[in-house]
Amino acid sequence: MSTSFSQYIRFQKRLIILYAGIMSFVTIMLNVEPSMSIHFSNILYIHVISLFFFISYLVIDYYIIAKHHKEISSRWSNGAFIQDGIGAANTYEQQLYMELLQAVNNAQQQQLTSILRDKKESMEFMTTWFHDIKTPIAISKLIVEQAKGNPENESILEEISRIERSVNQALYFTRTDHFARDYFISRTELTQSSSLSLKNLQRSSLDGR
Repeated sequence: MSTSFSQYIRFQKRLIILYAGIMSFVTIMLNVEPSMSIHFSNILYIHVISLFFFISYLVIDYYIIAKHHKEISSRWSNGAFIQDGIGAANTYEQQLYMELLQAVNNAQQQQLTSILRDKKESMEFMTTWFHDIKTPIAISKLIVEQAKGNPENESILEEISRIERSVNQALYFTRTDHFARDYFISRTELTQSSSLSLKNLQRSSLDGR
């Protein structure tokens, strides 16, 4: 988000009203009080000089705020706020917002650390479970392969192989952190893929009948 001088002026309404009130009071007093009565040109001169200093203050204050905003914006790194190197706040309001921003950032980092820790524990549990389930699948597959004479064993072997493929896919998915990086997507012939899928499902369709 970029800074805007017009937006800054819009939020300085109270200060502008205060300046206008003070200058109006000074002008009235100079005209009402006989002992302080001065020429109109001198009053105009006072207003011009006062307005120059007031505008200069607004410009300098805006520059300081814009510079501080730029420093804060440059301290964001991968969703984390790094307070070191920003420097001290220039106003009490800035100090309050800096403390609030740091508190929110600390709470966010703690929550992120907790989520990553829970994810790591879940990944370790799922990986262990997948490796454990692969052992009985491999043993069952070996037992069925040794008894190929029975036609029913071929159907069982096919189902075991399907379960094994599903387990391997789920195991690989749990290890995937970035889909676009870990999966390679390329063009393929639809006819060839369809023929291979139909061939793999042919026996299952016949058994289903």
